[in-house]
Amino acid sequence: MASSAELLNGTLQELKTQIRGTNESLDSFFLCTMAIVVYFMQCGFAFLEAGAVRSKNTTNILIKNILDSFIGGIAYYVIGYGLAFGAPNGNPFCGSGYFAMSYLPESKFSHWFFQFVFAATASTIVSGAVAERCDFKAYIAYSFVITGFLYPIVSHWVWDTGVGWLSVSITAHNGALASTFHDFAGSGVVHVTGGCAAFVAAAILGPRIGRFDDETKKPLDIRGHSVPLASLGGFILFFGFFAFNGGSQLSISNSGDGSVVAIAMVNTILSGSVAAFVTLLLGRIRGPHWSLLQTINGGLAGMVAICAGCDVVYPWGACIIGFFAAISYTCWSMLLLALKIDDPLDAVAVHYGGGLWGVIAPGIVMTFDQQSGLFLAVQLVGVLAITAWSGGVSIIVFGILRLLKVFRVSREYEIKARRTMASSAELLNGTLQELKTQIRGTNESLDSFFLCTMAIVVYFMQCGFAFLEAGAVRSKNTTNILIKNILDSFIGGIAYYVIGYGLAFGAPNGNPFCGSGYFAMSYLPESKFSHWFFQFVFAATAATIVSGAVAERCEFLAYITYSFIITGIVYPIVSHWAWDGDIGWLSIGIKAQNGSLVSTYHDFAGSGVVHVTGGCAAFVAAAILGPRIGRFDDETKKPLDIRGHSVPLASLGGFILFFGFFAFNGGSQLSISNSGDGSVVAIAMVNTILSGSVAAFATLLLGRIRGPHWSLLQTINGGLAGMVAICAGCDVVYPWGACIIGFFAAISYTCWSMLLLALKIDDPLDAVAVHYGGGLWGVIAVAFLHRSRGIVMTFDQQSGLDLAVQLVGVLAITAWSGGVSIIVFGILRLLKVFRVSREYEIKGLDFPKHGEMAYPLTAYGHGWKEDNAVPEIGASEMLPEVAINYDRFNHMKQHHHNGVPNYAMENMTAM
Repeated sequence: MASSAELLNGTLQELKTQIRGTNESLDSFFLCTMAIVVYFMQCGFAFLEAGAVRSKNTTNILIKNILDSFIGGIAYYVIGYGLAFGAPNGNPFCGSGYFAMSYLPESKFSHWFFQFVFAATASTIVSGAVAERCDFKAYIAYSFVITGFLYPIVSHWVWDTGVGWLSVSITAHNGALASTFHDFAGSGVVHVTGGCAAFVAAAILGPRIGRFDDETKKPLDIRGHSVPLASLGGFILFFGFFAFNGGSQLSISNSGDGSVVAIAMVNTILSGSVAAFVTLLLGRIRGPHWSLLQTINGGLAGMVAICAGCDVVYPWGACIIGFFAAISYTCWSMLLLALKIDDPLDAVAVHYGGGLWGVIAPGIVMTFDQQSGLFLAVQLVGVLAITAWSGGVSIIVFGILRLLKVFRVSREYEIKARRTMASSAELLNGTLQELKTQIRGTNESLDSFFLCTMAIVVYFMQCGFAFLEAGAVRSKNTTNILIKNILDSFIGGIAYYVIGYGLAFGAPNGNPFCGSGYFAMSYLPESKFSHWFFQFVFAATAATIVSGAVAERCEFLAYITYSFIITGIVYPIVSHWAWDGDIGWLSIGIKAQNGSLVSTYHDFAGSGVVHVTGGCAAFVAAAILGPRIGRFDDETKKPLDIRGHSVPLASLGGFILFFGFFAFNGGSQLSISNSGDGSVVAIAMVNTILSGSVAAFATLLLGRIRGPHWSLLQTINGGLAGMVAICAGCDVVYPWGACIIGFFAAISYTCWSMLLLALKIDDPLDAVAVHYGGGLWGVIAVAFLHRSRGIVMTFDQQSGLDLAVQLVGVLAITAWSGGVSIIVFGILRLLKVFRVSREYEIKGLDFPKHGEMAYPLTAYGHGWKEDNAVPEIGASEMLPEVAINYDRFNHMKQHHHNGVPNYAMENMTAM
C-alpha cells in the first residue's frame, strides 16, 4: 500500500512538473503572440503618418518609423530593459541589471520581447508631432534616448512590481487605507510619456513653414496626400490595440487570466467606439464636414484612454471613458492650435490628452469614498510625475539638439522635402483536486485567449472590406468609403453592446425568437466576455457587406442608421436562431417520423447567419437605392463600366479578407482546450483555403470564357465567394468536398452577378453575388456533402430531412433580413434621406461630405505659396511622364493615356 502511495505521489509530482512546464510555454506563447501584433502597430503608425503628410515627405516618414523598431531594439537591448526591470538589484528609481540581457533567464525572454514593443511605441508617438521638418540624425538620437532611457525608467516606476516607487502601496490614516498607481496597459507609462515628449518636441521645433498665416497667425490647412494610407494605418492601430491592452495581463495559464484578457479587449472596443462616434459628432458640430481623420484619431484616443483601467472598469465605465476621451482629444487639439504648436498627426491630443484622462478615469468611475479618494490622489501623483520626468528630459534633449542646430532641417530642405534616406490518500486526493482545478482554470483561460486572438484577426477584416471597396470605387468617393467602413466597427460596437448581444445570447430568459437579457452587458459573467468580443466582430461583418452594394450614392446619415439596425437587431436575432444553444428555434432540432429522425440547422461559421443576412440586406438596399448615375445606358439600358480607381487598394483589401477568413472559420469552434478542438480548427482552416482556391480559379476561367481578359477583381470576388460558401460546413466536409463547394460557389457567384445586371441592380462590389450567392449555396451544400450523413454519402431519409432543414433555415433568414430591410430602407427612401443629391453624386462625396479629398493635389506639391524658393510642384512634376494621370488626384480633366479609365478617376463624371 505504501509503495502504491509512493508511486502515485511520484506520478503526481511528475504531472505537476509537466503542467508547470506547459503553463510556462503557454504564457510565453501568449506573450510572443501579443507582442507580434503590437509590433505590427509600428506599421500602423507609419502609414497613418505617411498618409497625413505631403507626398514629398513620405519616404522620410516611412524610414523613420521603420527605424523606430530597429533603433529601439538596440537601445532596449543595451540599456532599456535593464533600467526597467533590472532586478534584483533595482531601486525605486530604476533597475540596475540585465543590461544587454546579461544573466537574463531564458524564461524572461518573452517578457523582454513584449516590453520592447511597448518601448518602441512610446518613441513612435513623437514622430507624428515633428513630421515634415525634423532632421533625420536628430530623430535617430532622440529615438534612442526615449526607448533606451526615458521610457524604461517610467515603466520601472510602475510595472517593476514591489520595486518601482509607483508600484509600492501608498498608505493613509495610519495604514488603514492603501493604494498603488494603477496603469494596466500604459495610458500613463506609454502614452503620457510619449505624448509629453511629443508636446515638448513640437514646441521647441516650431511649426512647419506655412502652417500659420504670417499676418493673422491663424492656422492654415496643410493636407495629407493620401487618405487611404492614413486609413490603413488607423485600421492597423485599432487591430493592434486589442493585443496592446489584452496582452498586458502578461500570462494566460492561470485561472482567471483569460477573463481579464477578454475584459480588456471588450473595454477597448467599447471605449474606442464611443470616442470615435462622439469625435465625429463634435467635428460635425464645429464644422460643415464629417471628418474621417478626426474620427480615426478619436477612436485612437478612446483606446489610449482605456489602457489604464481596461482590466478593472465595467463596460459602461469604458463607454464613459471613451466619451470623455473624445472631449479631451478635441480640447487638446484646439489648445495646441491656440498655442501655435504644429502637430501634424494630433499626436499630443491623442496620446497625452487621451492618456492623461485615462489615468485619472479609474479613480472617478469606480466608487466614491475615502479609498477612491486616495486612489485618485495616487493616480494624479503618478501622472504628474510621469509628465514632469518626460517633459524635463525632453526639454534637455530637444533643447540640446536645437542649440546644436541639428534638430530641424533647413528651410530649403523643408520646402523641397527629402525624398531619399534613407503522502496520505487524503493528501493525494486533495492534490488531485487541486490539479483538476488548476487544469480547469488553465483551460478556461486558454479558450478565452483563443477566442480573443481569433476575434482580433476577424476584426482586421474590417480593414479588408474598406480597402477592397475603396479600390473598387472612383477616387472622388474614397474618403466616404473609408469613413463608413471605419464607423462600421465603432457604431457596431455601440449597437452590439447596448442591444445586440442581448438579443442574440440573452439567456437564460431567451425564447426561440430572440434573447432577452445581458443588454448593455448587464449581469454578463466575465467568463463570457471573450464570447461577446468574438460575436461582435461577426455582427460588424454583416453590416459591412451592405456598404459595398450602396457605394458612391448612399447618404452618410442613412448609413449610420442602417448600420446600427443591422448590427443591433437584424443580425443578432438570426444568430440567436442558429447559435444560441438549445434556445433558438433553428438550433433546437426538427423531428420527423414520430421522433425517429432529428435534424438541426448546421451553419458552423455563418454562411447563412452572417453572409445570407448581410447579402440579402445588400440586395434590398441596392434595389431600393437605384443604380449610380451612368451605370446603365439611358437608351439601351445596357450596363456601362464604372471602374474602380485603384486595383492595388482593392487587392490589399482582398488579401486581408483572405487572411481573416481563416480566423473567421477556424475561430467558430469557440474553444481550443478540449480534446479534438485543435483538429476541428485545423479542418476548418484547410477547407477554407481549398474552397477559396478552387472558387478563385474557377471564377478566373469563367471570366475568361465570358470575355477577353483574365480579371483580377473577379478572381478576388470568386475566392471570397468560395470562403463564404465553406463557412457553413467547413467543420464537417472532407477536403474534396470543400473543393466541390468552391467550384459551385464560383458558378453561383457568376450567375448572381449576371442576374443583378439583368435586373438593372447596381452593386459596385458584387457584394450580393459574393455573400448572398456564396452563402446560399454554402448552407445548402452541407446537406449534400456532410461527411457522415450528406446526400452524396448516404441518400436516405435522414439526409433528406437535413436538406429540408437547411432550406427552411436559409429561407427564414432571407425572409427576416429581406423583410426588415424593405421596411428600413423603404422608410429611409420615403424620408428622402437614403440617397445623396444628383449634384453630390456627380461631384463625389469626399469633399462635400467630409472636407477631405483622398488625393488632394496640393499635398503633392509643397502645399502653399509662401514664397518662390521652389516652384509649385504639380502632379506632372511629381510622377514620371509615362504615368501622368491628372484625374487620379481629382483636380484636372486633361488628356489621358490610352487604356487609362478616365471614368474611374475624374472628379466630375461626364454623363
